[in-house]
Amino acid sequence: MVTIEFLGLPGTGKTTLVKEICNRVNDSENSLHFTNALEHYTNSGRHKRLFIKTYSVINEILTDPRKFFREFRIIYDSVQLSIKDFFIVLLNFSFISHILRKNKGHILLDQGLYQAVWSINISAKKYVPIKTIIPPTLKPDLVFYICANDHIINKRIENRDGINLRMNKKLTDVTKLKNIADRIIQEIEENNVKIIKLQNNKTDQIKSLSQSVIETIKEQLKQEIC
Repeated sequence: MVTIEFLGLPGTGKTTLVKEICNRVNDSENSLHFTNALEHYTNSGRHKRLFIKTYSVINEILTDPRKFFREFRIIYDSVQLSIKDFFIVLLNFSFISHILRKNKGHILLDQGLYQAVWSINISAKKYVPIKTIIPPTLKPDLVFYICANDHIINKRIENRDGINLRMNKKLTDVTKLKNIADRIIQEIEENNVKIIKLQNNKTDQIKSLSQSVIETIKEQLKQEIC
């Protein structure tokens, strides 16, 4: 099993890119197949997404309560800006953990554990390092960091329907968000996880980016087999 995470600020095109990659690879006549692990979640309405997350977290608590309460303690100690922030990031992190534990095969994540740690830290008074909360067994095999300039990010967010209100407030300080992302990238590299940076500043760039990513993933799979 190979896990590939796409990391980046909201509006950089992570979800669109993952969908394009899955469509291109899974529709082609080869043995390569990827699962968009969050497709069912992202295609659901707001209330159904909340139900899916809550159900997954309950399963996590029942399966491994010690792990869940360890994550609870770490996020609690990060001193979130509000109780709402605390429960949102806790629910999100536990949900992604559940997805990774239950999925088999090659999976793509446009909202993985590194993205969840980034989300924790944008509303934390105390920084949470990756190594304190992500177990080695759940580390992705490959990370793509999607970048875009500030103007493009803001324009895409303005055109997005139903953007998360909590995230919308945090996006007022893009420099701070990028600084947190840079710190996480540094930690990823220190943990010997391969990370590749991609620039997505054009509306018609997704197809060319997806082809580049597919070729990189194929090379990664060859290395896994060897």
